[in-house]
Amino acid sequence: MKVNKLILEIADKKGFEIKRSLGGMLNENYMIYFNNQNYVFRIPIKNLRHKKSIEREYKGIGYYVNGNEYNYRSIEEQVIFSNLCSQKGISVARIIDYSRDYMITEFLEGIEIPDLLKSEKNVLEIINKYLFSLILAHNKNIVFGDRWGYNTIINKEGNIINFDFDIKLNTEDSKEFEISQAVYYSLFFSKENKSVLGYLQEFLKREDLNYIYDKNMITKYLEGHSQYFKGTIYGGIEREICKLTSIEKNE
Repeated sequence: MKVNKLILEIADKKGFEIKRSLGGMLNENYMIYFNNQNYVFRIPIKNLRHKKSIEREYKGIGYYVNGNEYNYRSIEEQVIFSNLCSQKGISVARIIDYSRDYMITEFLEGIEIPDLLKSEKNVLEIINKYLFSLILAHNKNIVFGDRWGYNTIINKEGNIINFDFDIKLNTEDSKEFEISQAVYYSLFFSKENKSVLGYLQEFLKREDLNYIYDKNMITKYLEGHSQYFKGTIYGGIEREICKLTSIEKNE
């Protein structure tokens, strides 16, 4: 296992054991062990290629329409954001230690949303819990940023926990963009389950969502996802998205 030189120095200084790499695109993540517990060590990396990919994706989906933008949170900003979430009763990974260069958080035991949806067990219950956890956060003016499905888990107690807050979505329709991401990936990762489309159609009909979201923007972002990912490994649900977005257009 090739390990970043800085983490080797920090591990030696603080006396923890590096157990294994956890991967990552914007960070190098490692499971570490000290005080008889596992933790996660995160150190940001530049990865300009991946950042260019994110830029192409967001532009392709249409997030730059109306001047929308995003930026990358520093370690300090991620810590502040995580603490704000905790203060508002939103479950996130607890911060153990940090500096300008790294962050150590608790190790979260759970299963990532896409893996749960692929299993086809209690899929509608999972999606319902997932989407309403975002609505709860949005009602508290919390926007996580980049809700790619693998940035959320359900733990053994059945609780939703969000993590990876590198990206900060700016502007007023960031909530619509974030919920559209969650809806799109919920449909994509459970595409073999025919009941999901019906559930999501009913979800978007909910009148109480009108007090939180501009549904026209959700529709535009869902169509943007569908067109951008068409012909890629994350595509193939264009027909389903068309049926889903027609709900809003026909109301």
